[in-house]
Amino acid sequence: MKHEIASPTELRCIVEPDRERVTVRPVGEIDLASVGLVERPLDELMSTGFRVIDLDLRWVPFMDSTGLRLIIRCSQRAAEEGVELSVDVQRGGPVHRLLEITGTVDLLPVRLTAPPVVDGVAAG
Repeated sequence: MKHEIASPTELRCIVEPDRERVTVRPVGEIDLASVGLVERPLDELMSTGFRVIDLDLRWVPFMDSTGLRLIIRCSQRAAEEGVELSVDVQRGGPVHRLLEITGTVDLLPVRLTAPPVVDGVAAG
């Protein structure tokens, strides 16, 4: 069952559970005003026992340091609680560039991917 959470800042966060795995897919910009929309479901999912969480950031056209802090914090918590966290980012995309500039791309559980595909056409 897919759940979608939206905010007035135009960020949507889609949560797609699949047995023991769950995908959290923000769609829109992650910044100080919207980061809670991504943070809340991640915290809830870790607290309710999901052991595998995929954070799909391929649909994020902008992320500031608040979003970066969220990824770092979630990665640390996942390691402490035995949760397998992966962070999907579009190779060469804005989130990938932020992680490269800050030197965190190799410190986090990042999977570099191709752009997402919508109706057979690569987005972004």
